[in-house]
Amino acid sequence: MCQITTRAVPPRNKIAEIASYDSTTNFQFQNVGNYVGQRLYLKGKSEGLRKFGYRDMYNSIGDGSHTYLMKVENTYKPLEESEFKLGGYSSYDQLAGRYFKVDSVIKNKFPSSVNPFFLKLIEEESGDTAYFALSTEYESSFPFIIVGYFEKIKAQNVGKKFVLRENFVDGVLDINTSNPVTYNYLDAWECKDVTIDEQYFRIKLVLSNGHNEIFYDIEALSNSFSDVVAGQYRKKFGATNWKKILEGVVSLGMTKEMCEISWGVPNDINKTITSGVTHEQWVYDDNYLYFDNGILKAIQ
Repeated sequence: MCQITTRAVPPRNKIAEIASYDSTTNFQFQNVGNYVGQRLYLKGKSEGLRKFGYRDMYNSIGDGSHTYLMKVENTYKPLEESEFKLGGYSSYDQLAGRYFKVDSVIKNKFPSSVNPFFLKLIEEESGDTAYFALSTEYESSFPFIIVGYFEKIKAQNVGKKFVLRENFVDGVLDINTSNPVTYNYLDAWECKDVTIDEQYFRIKLVLSNGHNEIFYDIEALSNSFSDVVAGQYRKKFGATNWKKILEGVVSLGMTKEMCEISWGVPNDINKTITSGVTHEQWVYDDNYLYFDNGILKAIQ
């Protein structure tokens, strides 16, 4: 059974429709029935937030009213510190890193509630039952990682090699030595593991270039290249242009394809044709690129 690792630095009817969960997202805001049967891992919090514990976990739903839910005695494993002994605040120390199984999804009978559903949870270690008030609008309010989602990320990435853009390596420290990592655009970084960092508690790839190991945010993968694709681009564009692209630089003479890979898709494109020449203006937040027949002629 997969265990997630960390590394240092609501009439109330059960939702019967259980769609097939494909593990591609961690937050189910449309098909809440997908949660049923899933294992959830309760993420840790950065040190400054731990005194506030966790919100919206209850021993029972009762009538679903705010008054009922927010009673201290109804809070699941409430905070013991008197300063924050308020209804709705659960203990960080008792819950961080725990696993839960989603037994069912229950509709909140108050349709105006910001939490339209409750997840009925079974804590794996203790067997206790808890109810989590689920918001379908704010992903930031969902403190769990779906284990199936984590497993899929791990299966898809461990063993793969990536070429990174310079701005994602600049200033990064080696996770074992804390020494600065020197960027080399030729480096291929192999994914050795998937974990959760103990500073911000986000899912990270553990990447190694043979000399250093670094954390790489899973959400930044769209800004990297597989080593195979990187090799194809380097061959197509030439080593000099490929290095500039990885550095986020554009230069005169580059093609539209090179510029788009380096800077991304522009906000807008203005196009005119004069005397058989196609002129394009690419609009970015703070810059303009000007092309004649697909070749970069000016940067503003």
